[in-house]
Amino acid sequence: MTETGSNDPIEGANVQAETGSETSAFTMKRAVTDSRGFYSIDDLDSASYQVTARREGYDLKTQPASVGSSSVELNFQLARGVGLAVRAVDGLTGLPLRDLRVLAYSSNRTVAFSGGISLDAEGKGEISSLGPGFYALYVFSGGYAPRSFPSVQVPSPTLLVSMTPGGRLEVRTETAVAGRIMVGGGATYLLDAWRLDGRVTIGPPATVWDNIAPGSYALITSGLSGEKSYPFTITEGQTTTVEVK
Repeated sequence: MTETGSNDPIEGANVQAETGSETSAFTMKRAVTDSRGFYSIDDLDSASYQVTARREGYDLKTQPASVGSSSVELNFQLARGVGLAVRAVDGLTGLPLRDLRVLAYSSNRTVAFSGGISLDAEGKGEISSLGPGFYALYVFSGGYAPRSFPSVQVPSPTLLVSMTPGGRLEVRTETAVAGRIMVGGGATYLLDAWRLDGRVTIGPPATVWDNIAPGSYALITSGLSGEKSYPFTITEGQTTTVEVK
């Protein structure tokens, strides 16, 4: 891996291979480039992958790769990037936050960025490895409800992220069920940055989640009889109860 223009090797770049069927960020295969810019991702199954290279201060780059019985060589050149500036505050007090965790999907639904962002005393920071384009962003911070931004253009002015503790969701059930939480626009609501498909498991007699952003949702459960939808609304500082039948 080298820098565009200078052809200097890029050390410490993260390289990630994904098929698009992963349900957790932990299952993706990764590698880090050495001082010569070399990397190796071992133990890949035979499949088609989207391979993404990222390094702080550079635009990320994604290339396709088909892995079979023999080794595949995939080289990257990364250009210096501008990234996306963010400012995060407590939506109730206006006080700046000190850290965020961000999950960004590119327009082709590959993970463009997943990691922590350090913020200064004014709550300002930067996702420095996003190149020009449109992204879906999911933003997390301890003790706050996750926020989502379905379409953010890079480059763009500073993105203001206002976060609140949100409300509590209590789901009652007599038997264990699996499902997912959908927001009003039809997108999956992610409770954290690790479960990429947004699926949840609900156990009897009840499962409780704190820090759900205010808004309208539907809990979609799946079972032998098919899918069922349970609409509900979250209010800041309140508990919402859903009965699964």
